[in-house]
Amino acid sequence: MINLLDSQGDGVYDLEISSGGFGSVGAGPQRSKSIVWPYNPSTGRWQDPQERLDSSNYRIHVLQDADQAAREHHFEQALPGYGRVVDDTGLIDWVEPELEKPSLAAYALFKIASPTCC
Repeated sequence: MINLLDSQGDGVYDLEISSGGFGSVGAGPQRSKSIVWPYNPSTGRWQDPQERLDSSNYRIHVLQDADQAAREHHFEQALPGYGRVVDDTGLIDWVEPELEKPSLAAYALFKIASPTCC
């Protein structure tokens, strides 16, 4: 889907392209992604694109988001994300729930305890 957005309400529109992922079981759990090109009226050019992933209820996606936040030194976002991987019973496991949750939770606990993480 292609949209023009005026997110700041200033009459300057950004270009957004959204996708819903692949329609294949073998592709794994999917989530929508948007790429936004902000327009800069002072230069008359589109700026470098910004990628945004939609939130997800899959445990693996929450873990990936926490890892990304930790890599970017946003530890105030990473720690709660790792905590959700461990404690949130509402998250969906993908392949083998009886193995996936304990494995991903162990990894998340390691990241919480790791001095290089947070």
